[in-house]
Amino acid sequence: MPLFQQALKLLPEPQAEWEATPWLLSAIGDCQFQLKDYQAAFDSFRLIMREEMVGWNNVFIRLRRGECALELGEFEMAKSDLLFAYATEGCEIFDQEDPKYFDWLRANVAEPVGGWLSSIG
Repeated sequence: MPLFQQALKLLPEPQAEWEATPWLLSAIGDCQFQLKDYQAAFDSFRLIMREEMVGWNNVFIRLRRGECALELGEFEMAKSDLLFAYATEGCEIFDQEDPKYFDWLRANVAEPVGGWLSSIG
């Protein structure tokens, strides 16, 4: 992660205008998530969204922000982001994730027409 942070610092201001910024922030946020530093990861992903970079339509960013939001008790954001990830990629997006995230989504969102796809596992 320090290398990603160093690379981010090398970008001239305003950093939001550089194509590399959201990708560096995503890498930093993912490292923070893997280290279970959910607040720092949430802040990294939220920054991508606030700067209107690529976050709104990026499934990975929305998945990770949703997972962090759930860990931090931000349930409405978790629901929105995890549902976006599911609606965009199906249950496969959760295949490499802790099953608790997909389980929470199924328990807290009305079942879609046709039921939940459930090839998780």
